[in-house]
Amino acid sequence: FNQLINLTVLSENSLNDFKYLFLNNNNLTYIHQDLFNNFFRLLQIDLANNYLTNIHESLFQKLGSLILLKLNSNQIRSLAK
Repeated sequence: FNQLINLTVLSENSLNDFKYLFLNNNNLTYIHQDLFNNFFRLLQIDLANNYLTNIHESLFQKLGSLILLKLNSNQIRSLAK
C-alpha cells in the first residue's frame, strides 16, 4: 500500500481514459475539490480506508460516468462548500 496523505490537481493530458481509480488503504486526509475534473470516463473510485473528514460538495460533480464510489472506513463529518 501507498501512504499518500493528500491529493491536488493532476495533469489533464493523461487522465481522459482512466476508468478505475483505486486510492484505498492510504493515509489520505485531503482531496482537492478539482482533482477529478478531467477524469471524464471514470467509472469507479475507491477511497475506502483513509482518513478523510471533509469532502467538498463539487468533488464528484463532473463525473457523469461514475457508477461506484467507495468512501467506507473514513472519518467523514461534513460536505464542505
